[in-house]
Amino acid sequence: MMESKYEPLIEKKKKEKEAEEDEEIIVKVIGFGDDDEDDDVEELVLIPLKKTTPLVSLKRQVNDLLAVPSHTYRFFFEGRKIANKDTAESIGLADGDTVYVQLKSEGLFGGGGCALF
Repeated sequence: MMESKYEPLIEKKKKEKEAEEDEEIIVKVIGFGDDDEDDDVEELVLIPLKKTTPLVSLKRQVNDLLAVPSHTYRFFFEGRKIANKDTAESIGLADGDTVYVQLKSEGLFGGGGCALF
């Protein structure tokens, strides 16, 4: 079968698309610091990740840095809770965007939380 004159162009576009999907971005994460005197200290952490990687990896990196169990925090982007299966691409998270970490709080009515922003 003879190769089309467009075949090299098609292959080039496929490779460009794959490279774009695997593009690494840097995300800012703001949340509680570990200052003993003031638990409300906000701390900025820069986390590199790929656009197509599930954001559970972002959560794990932050949890490792904070040395706190993952079930004690929630992660938000533009007011929307981030699910483990979400990717930066699927929620529109771009290079330089900010993810907020919120401490879960079980109060009298079992909800709420203390916003960190």
